[in-house]
Amino acid sequence: MPKPDTTFNPEIVPPAELEKRTRRTFSAQYKRSIIELGNLLRREKLYSNQLAQWSNMSRENPIAYRDLLTTLPHHSSFSILGGATN
Repeated sequence: MPKPDTTFNPEIVPPAELEKRTRRTFSAQYKRSIIELGNLLRREKLYSNQLAQWSNMSRENPIAYRDLLTTLPHHSSFSILGGATN
């Protein structure tokens, strides 16, 4: 059985869309919303692993997740189900 050809071919060129990647840009409104979210999470003493657990729970068992939401105490300025209450 002959061996396959393993010689290097320098003519292989990557696709043009991979040649020049552009940096992501974010609007000022988006940046403000991220900062506000960070402030909320710090104020409520929530961590990313807790959010990941809740997200997994909502996907795996929506009924248990709904029950969790109804039993959590609500903060005066933010409702988990309804967003900001200002």
